Amino acid sequence: TPEMHAGKNVVVGEILKKCERKDGQYAFDIPTLANSIGVMNADISNQLQNLKLKGEVTYELKDQAYCYTIVKVPEDYSSLSAHLTKWLSEVESCKVCKLDAMFNTAMFAINSCEKLHGCSGAHHTPCLQRRILDYFNRDDNCDVSNKMGQSSPFLRADIK
Repeated sequence: TPEMHAGKNVVVGEILKKCERKDGQYAFDIPTLANSIGVMNADISNQLQNLKLKGEVTYELKDQAYCYTIVKVPEDYSSLSAHLTKWLSEVESCKVCKLDAMFNTAMFAINSCEKLHGCSGAHHTPCLQRRILDYFNRDDNCDVSNKMGQSSPFLRADIK
């Protein structure tokens, strides 16, 4: 039971205290939980992953929001805010470009595929694969991932 796990694991106990119950599931916010326990977001994610690997919990991330830790107090909060706003705007633009490219790929398969590369009827795996590969091989000045300094599990799937 969740209560039994709460007695063994601080994270589970705090989840039960801070969560909102929805349809028999426990909904909670990782940054809020981490802050209330006094640990990093990554620590919560790692503990949840370990519990999942042991088969003790299952979970689903609904909103993989960005979490920042300011490690040095900035001299100018306005420039920090402007820099973060600009960077997040670039990330959003890349995500919109990706959605546009995938929509265009699907529309091509539906409306324009000439069925020359193994496609037939409603089966368009070859042309979809080819166009998605073309998308990832193309240089469209989306270099946001290079600005991170390290790889982020939240961005891996979203930024090429």
